[in-house]
Amino acid sequence: MKFSTVLFVAAASVASVYSAPTLQARGVDPSLVPDFGIVAGTGPDGHGNCQGLNGILIPCSCPPPRQDFINSLNANVAAGEAINTRA
Repeated sequence: MKFSTVLFVAAASVASVYSAPTLQARGVDPSLVPDFGIVAGTGPDGHGNCQGLNGILIPCSCPPPRQDFINSLNANVAAGEAINTRA
């Protein structure tokens, strides 16, 4: 009786260690994503640069539209890692 109980407990322990977690499709709550505070294309300098925060030059295409950013973020979260997806 003791042997079968020990064997059962050991088998259950091994099964719990080797069982793969199930992945669920997840998304980011858009209310948790802050606004960038910058409008793309503001103050172009004629060389593809635009005005960012504190006078820092950034590409005129930055930041992306909010929903495009959230879609890309959700794709990376669903992948389980940053895969540099573009929406």
